[in-house]
Amino acid sequence: MPPPKVTAIATPSPASVAKTKKRGASQTGRATLVLREMLLEGHFQPGERIREVPLAAELGVSRIPLRLVLERLAHEGLLVVRPTRGFVVQRFFTADIYDAIELRGLLEGMAARLTAERVQSPADTACLISSGRGVHEALAAAALCERSGVNVGVVDMPSIDQELLCDLLNSGRLLVFAEQNNGYIWQNFLQIVYTNRGSIRLENLRNVATINTLDANSRPQFIHSGTYEELVDAFGLSPAAIARTVCDRLGDRT
Repeated sequence: MPPPKVTAIATPSPASVAKTKKRGASQTGRATLVLREMLLEGHFQPGERIREVPLAAELGVSRIPLRLVLERLAHEGLLVVRPTRGFVVQRFFTADIYDAIELRGLLEGMAARLTAERVQSPADTACLISSGRGVHEALAAAALCERSGVNVGVVDMPSIDQELLCDLLNSGRLLVFAEQNNGYIWQNFLQIVYTNRGSIRLENLRNVATINTLDANSRPQFIHSGTYEELVDAFGLSPAAIARTVCDRLGDRT
């Protein structure tokens, strides 16, 4: 009687398993980006049912990764899961857009106030106000000031918070608006000061400074080309330049 045949099953190495998982993750990520862009660009009609088989072929992925992509986009609100129809393109109405804009404004204002409360401390002698990429330079400038023994708070203000700006002015601290634009926060701050001139401490305006891309006559300045580092340095918005402005203004007050 011949001996039984023994079939050897090769165990995949950890490296090959990791490579397979990475390839699957990259396919899912790429498919997510492509399908999200298709939805945002209107390739599908609102309420249209997603047909998974042709879509999987179009995206070049199998059904399982596609199902993960659809679930992720449904979680983002771009798709809706119907018990009998599968995934359906979300419908958006004008009221939804206005509600989203209003909610974003409320959340950004709350975030700015929470940031101010957490970043500032009673020991701060100055406060940097910025938004967007400028916040990174402001934080770096605050770190440079701290090395010199000067405590500086940083406020990230993606949307205008009138109450917070009034509170900051009334605090008597040095306020430095460091913006990598034409002074959006600064221009709004001036309007807020005028509107609330009867209830704020106008004498504290001597403790306010601004750095932006406007010249001394409030005209936009233009630089033909340059790297990011060269541009922020040219406008006095590098961490070192902002820190010098803070220290110089604090020195003028003593």
